[in-house]
Parts: sequence; structure tokens; C-alpha cells
Amino acid sequence: MATLFQRNFCPPEVVFEFIAGVPDAMAAKLRSVGVTVLGEEIPIDLITKVPEDFMEMLMQDVDSCDRVPVNGAEPSQPPPINLDVSAVFVLISNLTHENGTNHRYVLSREWIICRTAYDSVRDILSTVGGDSEKKRMDELFCKVRLVEDAVSEKTASLKHSDRINQRSLIIFGSGHYYKAVTATANKHFVSSAYHQGVSFDVILHESRALSEQKELPLNST
Repeated sequence: MATLFQRNFCPPEVVFEFIAGVPDAMAAKLRSVGVTVLGEEIPIDLITKVPEDFMEMLMQDVDSCDRVPVNGAEPSQPPPINLDVSAVFVLISNLTHENGTNHRYVLSREWIICRTAYDSVRDILSTVGGDSEKKRMDELFCKVRLVEDAVSEKTASLKHSDRINQRSLIIFGSGHYYKAVTATANKHFVSSAYHQGVSFDVILHESRALSEQKELPLNST
């Protein structure tokens, strides 16, 4: 059932916690269908006498649950992170270096960026980016997989507005097309799309500007 209600392109983990303990046979049966069981497991014979035919039915297919993944599927890998223009700025801006931010949510994940976002970042950096910020951009892009623009069907249905422009449509649409979670500070686009009936899998963060060119030495007048 969890596979029908995916979040961030992954089925959610279903957890049952039994505060007062759980019969061991019931815990085994729940695990056999993919449920994570928390709580002390109590031998069922200490709780009640269970008819043998009912116990056989309860334990059917349980013995193999630890060897065969649920529904025969391999354990799901976390989806890649689709970098919006604003996400790139957070990762390279002088305002967030050194050690200005914590990026644990993107560690051990594949990063992708669509062609439109990639070109936009380079154009903006060529005008307002500082030398250190440009260097960080080059280092970052060595770790990011560049993908071609590909707007998903549900994204194409969005109507343009003050907060929904073509560039954002392409960036968010590409994220959905490649089944990636989009890291972005563009809360207005996410909210406006939601009010049109379209929701995106996103990681929202605060925005940060490129600041290196605006910095002054301490002895400046």
C-alpha cells in the first residue's frame, strides 16, 4: 500500500510502535508485509492459547520475509537532488562559506541540474559572481550530472503567472521528469503550482545572494 502513496519518489516507511509490547507472531507477520515494528516482542504463548490452524494461517509466508524483499522489489535508492538556480547560489555564495550551512540533506545523493538552470547560473555568475564563487561553481558542477530540459506532463499543464515563469516551469518540470527532488528557495512557485492542483517533491531552503563582489575590505573608507 505504501507504494501507492510515495513521497519524494520513494514509498514511505510504515512504522507500528507497540508501547505495551507486541506478540512475537504478530510482529513477524507485520514485518513480512514490510512494516517496521517497534516495541518489546512477547512470546504469544505467554499471552493466550492460539489454535494451531489459526497460527499456521498467521505464520504463512513469514519464514521467508527476511530473505525476500516485499513485493519482490529491491530496496529503494534515495532519489537524486535536482538543483534549482537558488540552490546553487546557497552552495557557492560567500554568505554560506566557510561552514555557513549544513547540507546533510544532499549528502550521499546524486545531484542533477537541467540545461536551463545550468546556463542561467553561468550567465548570472559571469556578471555578479566573485572569483571564489566562480571557483566553487566549477567545483560543484564537476560533481553534478547535467541533464537536458524535459518538462513533465503535469508541469506543462500549469498556467503562466507572475510567479510561474517559463524558466521555473522547465527546472521544476525537469526535476519531476527525472524523478528527482528539487532543492529550491522558490517558495512562491511551489505555492502557486499547488493552488493550481500540482504539487512537487521539493526541499525548501532559505535564499542566499552572491555577495563576493559587494564585500569591502575592513580598511576601506
